[in-house]
Amino acid sequence: MDQLQEFAAPGTCKELDCGGRPCAKCRKCRDWHFSGDQYQWNSVRNWENWKKVDEGRWGCEGLELFTKRDGATCRGAVSSFFCVDRALLDGSINIVDRVLLEHDANQQEIINGNRIYWNKEKDIWVCSFAPDRNGIFEAAILAKKKSDSGNFTSAVSFTIEAKQIPIPNISYPNTWSSFYDLGLKIQAPKNSTNAIWNDDASYTELLIQTPDDVQLSCDIKYNSAAIKHGSLAQFNNDKKLWQLLFAPECTGLHELVVYGKRISDTASATALVKFGLNVTNLQRPMKFPAVFSPFQSKKCQINTPLDGILKNGSVIPISCVIPDAVGVDIKVDSEWLPTEGYTNPNLERQITVGAKEVLIFVKYDQGANYLNIIKYTVE
Repeated sequence: MDQLQEFAAPGTCKELDCGGRPCAKCRKCRDWHFSGDQYQWNSVRNWENWKKVDEGRWGCEGLELFTKRDGATCRGAVSSFFCVDRALLDGSINIVDRVLLEHDANQQEIINGNRIYWNKEKDIWVCSFAPDRNGIFEAAILAKKKSDSGNFTSAVSFTIEAKQIPIPNISYPNTWSSFYDLGLKIQAPKNSTNAIWNDDASYTELLIQTPDDVQLSCDIKYNSAAIKHGSLAQFNNDKKLWQLLFAPECTGLHELVVYGKRISDTASATALVKFGLNVTNLQRPMKFPAVFSPFQSKKCQINTPLDGILKNGSVIPISCVIPDAVGVDIKVDSEWLPTEGYTNPNLERQITVGAKEVLIFVKYDQGANYLNIIKYTVE
């Protein structure tokens, strides 16, 4: 049981002396308490007792539950419950698969009102709940053994008294387990299941922080169909964040899906997180330029032009960040332009647009072939 000693013991409605053991969250004592009523607290404290009555549900060791400060009384913030899987100690893992948040009045699940993930560093499930209004809510955690092929069953439920819920309320995008496995953190939009749309905009953006060895890509979907050249994933080298850009073709509800993988991984990227986007007004639809490998893995960035369709005969500035290349050249239609304008990592120059296309090529090793990483079309 040494694995659990880093946690302060949960207590009743008051702060408690944890016996000198720091909590996993803040590393200080006297930090964990449960603000529900005594009956609810006993249900948590005596978890093993009632678990043994229903041995067929759990088997092995069961779960140890902790609740964050103010976890059962939510005042404009998220309630989080930390579930320590004690069965890890004998290799038989209980999996918490779903968390539900229901409003007391009608027992309807609050859409995008919960989040769950496995914290590998602390070996705990983190279950978070975000009420969408003031009132009384029930938060439920469903679980089963990993080896069990049956349905998930209710493990424990809590009553949450929600007060001072902000407008707009906190909500969560849909995430897959790889989102947390890869160590992603959403920087914008914060605490929202939907991306932000401005009525005078042609595109919107997400900002996501990742470890250095992770690359991202993305899609925008309307009626479940991906919009061709409607998205662009690029690394913002100034902010050190991934910038995911999405350009809808029409008004209405869209889905924004972000994919990712480790740069060294030869397998395809998998879905990590999905946001909603409600396009209320669209004055000027646009398309992004096409990008090709290794644009993302080398963390390239297009500053201008972001519009992937250029005007025949126009004179335009080209501004890109292309780190660590040994050569960068531009081809307009079938003609190679003189090499100029690249000083690692920046490409800055002007060109005259031709009749068909503008291609940006790069090479990363002396003697290697040039690779087309960006393509603009012309109309």
